[in-house]
Amino acid sequence: MKSKRKGTLLQLTVKELKNDLKSSANNRLEGVTTQVHRNRLNAIKNNIAKFGYKKGLPVIVNEELVICDGHHRVRACIELGVEAYVLIDPDARVEDYAQISASANRWNLNDFIKAAVNNGSKAAKIIEFLMEKYCFSANIVIKIEFGIKLVMHRAIEMIQSDTIHFSDIEETKRKCQHIRDCLDLTPIKDNRMVLAIAGLMEHEHYVPEVMLRKLTQKGGEVYGTSTLKQAKEQLQHIYNHGSRSRKIYFLD
Repeated sequence: MKSKRKGTLLQLTVKELKNDLKSSANNRLEGVTTQVHRNRLNAIKNNIAKFGYKKGLPVIVNEELVICDGHHRVRACIELGVEAYVLIDPDARVEDYAQISASANRWNLNDFIKAAVNNGSKAAKIIEFLMEKYCFSANIVIKIEFGIKLVMHRAIEMIQSDTIHFSDIEETKRKCQHIRDCLDLTPIKDNRMVLAIAGLMEHEHYVPEVMLRKLTQKGGEVYGTSTLKQAKEQLQHIYNHGSRSRKIYFLD
């Protein structure tokens, strides 16, 4: 690789991955246990085999072509025989990425969203906008749109394959705003409470105005819970408070 190509995103062949890139002393594969290494490597290989290698997740190397971040991705691509994207960053420091790797062994959903945004995904940009506007995590935004039963690995698959499609963005914004309005009326504002409200909203007979009216009356009595079911139960009780003939049972 010529010096004039530094600072750009490159797609390297398996031969280049083997011969040109160098393992670092501070962030190497041998630095983790065999079982952890194998589990990470297998998970990455499965994702690459299913979705291909995405530009939004490049291997980071410094000017000396020492790998600062992405040892497992390089190994996975070599074993699978596929090309990988590599970003040569003159400012990359092995020590910085080693510290990040030590404190976070895997990406969370927000990281996958950021990578998809960098890769030009329209849906990821919408999710990022909603995250910033309503102060929700990517996980919360996606579950508000696609249902609270959506599991994490399925959400990641949808992001990586860019198969997330919002049917009505304005309606999603209204749902997010309603949850925010509900939280303003309660002392508990954690993710469990957010998902509980989102879960009640999935019921066909749920009326947002009713919940806001009841929370105005009883919201101060909301307490923290240890499970999502308990959170939904107390919100169901508040929603039905004072109703005799039009009670709704939200729990499955």
